[in-house]
Amino acid sequence: MKLYGAPNPAPNPRRVRIFLAEKGIDLPETRIDMMKREHKSEEFRARNPLGQIPTLELDDGTCISETVAICRYFDEIQPDPPMFGRTAVEKAVVDQWIRRVEFVAMMPVGNFWRHAHPRTAALLTQYKDFGESNRETWAGAQRFFDRALQGREFLALDTLTMADICLQTTVDFADWIGLPCDPELRALDSWRRQLRTHLPDYMLPAFIVPLAALPITVHGKLDTAALPAPSGIGAQAARDPDTVAPDPTSDPVRALLAGIWCEVLEC
Repeated sequence: MKLYGAPNPAPNPRRVRIFLAEKGIDLPETRIDMMKREHKSEEFRARNPLGQIPTLELDDGTCISETVAICRYFDEIQPDPPMFGRTAVEKAVVDQWIRRVEFVAMMPVGNFWRHAHPRTAALLTQYKDFGESNRETWAGAQRFFDRALQGREFLALDTLTMADICLQTTVDFADWIGLPCDPELRALDSWRRQLRTHLPDYMLPAFIVPLAALPITVHGKLDTAALPAPSGIGAQAARDPDTVAPDPTSDPVRALLAGIWCEVLEC
């Protein structure tokens, strides 16, 4: 089988990577070059007519293209550890919280990203007042999940589930686009910090190096040889949710990247 995806910070492929790591499933990700629009090619649309990632292609040619559906498939073929619950009640509770994350948290984050963020301004007609109004909605979403997490280690059950992964990747992406979590919401903050220590090291950046701009080759690709050596901010700082990457000045390349992430988010 093949799993088609893209690197961070795209939240949807990241959900699947975290899920597979928790399950102990070693399935290398087949990277799709979104800069080359490979996900919109006729060949890829034969796997996923929406031209979105992640997409899982099974050995018999069956393709599954939604993050929760992909993860549920793997939970069925490898039940331990259970990430969607064991009993009928547990499974219903996990599904309940996944849907709450999608409607309560993901919607305002996605609306802000599309309509208020400068990186998406060139991609669609923005309704900035509406976009900015989602800051308040996102603040209310944080308070909702903070109340839900009071006295609990995890969101849905007494163990890590897909609901936690969905909320975690949403909160992290919100941080990335300039919607930080309120540190005064102690239960949410504690839950987030605990999850960051729970994840395996390879799922977290070892270093964060702020750059004014990415070095580009004459062919328009990332010039990895010109990247500076990591220094200053180490792995422990990278795990700190207060460590936020800077928001560099927009340029046409960043606008294109924003469009790619917008498609990944199914905007």
